[in-house]
Amino acid sequence: MQILLHGYYGAGNLGDDAILESIIDSFALKFPKASFTVVSKGLCPAYRGPRHVKTVRIDSYAAVKNAVQQASFVVLGGGGILQDYNGWEPHYNFGSKARGVNYYGQVVDLAKKLGKPVYFYGIGAGPFFSQHAKQYALRLLAVAKRATVRDADSLKMVRSVGNIRLTADPALNLKHEPPKTALKYLRSEGVPVHKTLVGISMRPWKFKGGDRKALIEAMAKVASGIVRNSKAHLVLLPFSRNGDAAVLNELAQRLPAGSYTMMRKHYPPKAMKGICGRLSLMIGMRLHSLILSAAMGVPVIGISYDPKVALFFRSVRMSPYCHPLHRLPAPKMTRQALQLMKSQQSWRRNYRSHVLRLKIREKQNIPFLFQEV
Repeated sequence: MQILLHGYYGAGNLGDDAILESIIDSFALKFPKASFTVVSKGLCPAYRGPRHVKTVRIDSYAAVKNAVQQASFVVLGGGGILQDYNGWEPHYNFGSKARGVNYYGQVVDLAKKLGKPVYFYGIGAGPFFSQHAKQYALRLLAVAKRATVRDADSLKMVRSVGNIRLTADPALNLKHEPPKTALKYLRSEGVPVHKTLVGISMRPWKFKGGDRKALIEAMAKVASGIVRNSKAHLVLLPFSRNGDAAVLNELAQRLPAGSYTMMRKHYPPKAMKGICGRLSLMIGMRLHSLILSAAMGVPVIGISYDPKVALFFRSVRMSPYCHPLHRLPAPKMTRQALQLMKSQQSWRRNYRSHVLRLKIREKQNIPFLFQEV
């Protein structure tokens, strides 16, 4: 059996890499003899796990077409792949220049042309700013034999077009490096591991006017307040090679000397999940900084730049701890951070039970999608 996977892979985004590795691990349990090929953007390694996985670059039409022809079936996802943040271009050349939903649709269209079964695995749908893009996304889903979505709002948007079930994000069940190994990584970066550690994840976005400066200044107030009132040490965690470090460096310039460590290396997903597990709190803008931390039982505070962040907080009953990007309430976030760091065991058990419910739901991706395979 040859399985072809396509998503936002090979672009330097740790969240997507985590999704890919977890999907491959899950497939390997059900189909031990399966081989895997990943369609990649080709900017960096798409898969950094232990298995032998072939890669084809999206810019090579001949290679992608051959991979589709050889595949038993084609899997799209996971991740928030059906959206049009980067525009809508109904006419495009095959390859990495395809924008938004077209980047994924080009492989679906090719699979349909070649008569290969298509499945969507734990995806997010929306937001859409163009009705044409939304209709194209729905047409792609209609091609699939089955699909799973990771949140209730995505299900509402797409449930009319086919055999679709609500599950959860595949990265929730990603395996992780053991605690001793995670501590070794932190020590190698100069993190004082004997202290209480608070992770911070930020990302570049489509900022307008002074929004970027306002965000960084608000986060500096939050982070400085945490340090001042708890003596915690801040760990700044880039989750993507595309600009995260630049935003975090701007934040670092506003923090007290000696209060933070900027992580410099690009860690594989399982290593990063282990690192998140050593934190006492994660304040995250990147969705998967929050998902990996929550999956390790670590309390989270979210910065919602996209509906998917708020939807995740709703799913773990933590909505009061998620705040809109353009109106960060710094004093409130500081109070929440200090509260969560000292939260009682009863609260943590309740929080972890909500996360566990999502993990159980995520494990339905493979049985539902491939019940006849």
